Formats: sequence, structure tokens, C-alpha cells
Amino acid sequence: MRIQAVAPFLALAACGCAGDFRLVPRLPWVEHTSIALEDEVLTLDVSEEEVAVEARFHFVVGASAKDLVMTFPIATPRGGAIGFGAWLGREETPLEARRAAPGTLPVGRADESWDIPIDVGALAAKGGLLVVRYRQAGRGAFAYLWRTGAYWRGPVRRLDVIVRDRAGRLASLEIDGRPVDTTRRVSDDAVVTSLFDVEPESGIKLHVR
Repeated sequence: MRIQAVAPFLALAACGCAGDFRLVPRLPWVEHTSIALEDEVLTLDVSEEEVAVEARFHFVVGASAKDLVMTFPIATPRGGAIGFGAWLGREETPLEARRAAPGTLPVGRADESWDIPIDVGALAAKGGLLVVRYRQAGRGAFAYLWRTGAYWRGPVRRLDVIVRDRAGRLASLEIDGRPVDTTRRVSDDAVVTSLFDVEPESGIKLHVR
């Protein structure tokens, strides 16, 4: 267990951010000391040519938290993000977002990454709400990397996944490798599933007809 924790911790030390993280005796072996991801609402809007993504993160910011740069990976196999943007709070104050090198922590296969500088004082003042939106073109397989959620303090208290499927193109849905029954819908065009007190392991996968 200790050996598996060494590599990510050394990567954090090399980038100068080890002081914001601590070792934990479970996957993912390291986590942030003072920022928790309380909940995430992930909406995936499926159409014939693309999947539109909206992720609404609610963070709880501790008193000792420092400003940081969040690295947001875009999963394979559909290539880069279209129209990537990030906002703070319900009124959606825009944030700078720029393409970046891959982050220092393992998250899975990504086609590109985006850096989002975060003023934690502003994040706390906005109720801890961060909104990210982008689109990925293509057909067939789609993936969303949410293992990054494991690196915040403690478990993710709640994850809601909403898949809007107006044209009936959704063939399958998996969360961390576990299939979700897509025949149980809250409406004719939406699948909703919720998880509680989870440590993200990998990601969310769709297959679109």
C-alpha cells in the first residue's frame, strides 16, 4: 500500500504542491487536505453527432485552503473538447481556462487537459459552485473521467448522472465499470442515476448508436 502511494506523492512533491495533499491508506492513496467535493451533478446531452457535457461541482473549502489550479482531463476516444468553459457560482462568473499539459496525478486516458486557476476565497464566496461545460463530437463510445474527484478530501457525498437521450441513441451506460439499467427512465428522454459516499475509480462511459 505504501509503495503504491509513493509515485503520486513524488509527482506532487515535484510540482511543489505536496503540502496541499496527504497520504491516505486507500485508493487513490493521496487526497487534498482542505477541499472536499461534496457533490457533482453531471449532465450528458446525447445527440447524433456529439455529447454536450455540463458538470456542476459543489466544493467545501476549509479555512486553510490555498489558491490552486484545477486540471480537468478530457477523455478518449472522441478527441479534444469543443467550447470548453468554466464558471463560478449560480450567476456563472467566467473563469480563465487554458489547454495544459496532463496533470501530475493518474486519471486515466485523456486526449487533452485544461487548467482552471481557482481563487479559493472566491470559490467559497460563491457557495463552492464550479460549473464546467464542453462538447465532444463523434459517434459510438464516449467517456468522462471522474477519477479526479477521488483526490479531494474524503468521499464524494453524492453523484447524480443525468443522460438526456431525446433521439433514443443511448445503447449503454457504465459508472466505474458497473452497468446502469438504461431502461429505467425518469422520462421518455432521460436516464438519471445517483451514487452516495463514493470514491471515484475510473470514469463514466456511454455507447451511442
